[in-house]
Amino acid sequence: MSSENLEEIVGPMLSAEDEINTDVDSEDEINNVPAESGVLVYGLGIYGDLDNFRCIVCKMVPFSKIYQCNNGHLFCPGCYQMRVLDKMLGSRMGTCSQCGVRIYRQRVNRNVDVERQLAEVGVACEKCDMHLPRCLLRLHSLLDCCNRLTTCKYKRIGCKWKGTVGVLEEAHNENCEFRHKKAEELLEELRKMTEKRDKKTALRVNVMKFLQLPQITARMVHLNPIDETFSPNIFTTCQIFDAFNRRWFVEFMWRTANLADVPNEEETDPCTLLFQLCVDSTATERTPLGLSYTLLSCSYSDVRFQTNLCMKHDFSRDNPNGPVAIIYENSWYNINKLLNKRGFYARLLMARV
Repeated sequence: MSSENLEEIVGPMLSAEDEINTDVDSEDEINNVPAESGVLVYGLGIYGDLDNFRCIVCKMVPFSKIYQCNNGHLFCPGCYQMRVLDKMLGSRMGTCSQCGVRIYRQRVNRNVDVERQLAEVGVACEKCDMHLPRCLLRLHSLLDCCNRLTTCKYKRIGCKWKGTVGVLEEAHNENCEFRHKKAEELLEELRKMTEKRDKKTALRVNVMKFLQLPQITARMVHLNPIDETFSPNIFTTCQIFDAFNRRWFVEFMWRTANLADVPNEEETDPCTLLFQLCVDSTATERTPLGLSYTLLSCSYSDVRFQTNLCMKHDFSRDNPNGPVAIIYENSWYNINKLLNKRGFYARLLMARV
């Protein structure tokens, strides 16, 4: 597979200035989180407010590169990539969604001036109200904020506590049950952790084997922020596309703890994001179509998806829904922010088997 074809499947390589949360473990609930938006304090001057810098497709204010069409309409890097590379858009491919002007892949039009303006804008942290430049907001929220979440120092031997740094953290560490457990009591916890790690390693090996299959088709999946309307505990169709002469639906579900509609504690209540691939049962044949597929987190997304792979599923009119896979686990607060405020990009890789 050539480097050009690989780039079309998994996205372009990122430079250091554009990496967004790519160096964290996909199961790290503290650091693998959507970016904070911040509250505008000062800056922008003649440019007005942040609304003038929103991507014309997803309506988000980017944190990294910013592109534009020849008429000056702004795109976040993810939407720009989709407009140029995504063949599902058909006649709209390579055109500005607002004015229709042609966008050429070979003539990259990046607006460095707007990037600089956004980086220097003064914002206030939403959790501690500290004022700082927008380019430092993400690092502050993860490393310096006095109200950030942290884990117990005994996490490596099984403690699952999460809470705010400071007094609560110190109080928990002093009274953590894992602090006083004997070695034989920890063996079962360590066995479970080792078993989970081995399963994850085996799954990654299978994904690497899948990527070596001779014929893989790729589809870009973009979940736009849904503005507080992504209801929990219900599968929602987020993308429709055609492949292998059939119509497909990409569905996601935000599953809450105990299927609750309201959290007890937004910052710590555990939730999961589920993914499912479905075929249009009304327009497909009864003859099964065997597919192997995986959903990968993509360039410019705030979060990394957990490793997932469907080794084989026979899609047919009588069996239209693929298996459900967990792709992200975090608190109510962070999953709500991801779905309703930030959105994400992904690559769906499919191979006929």
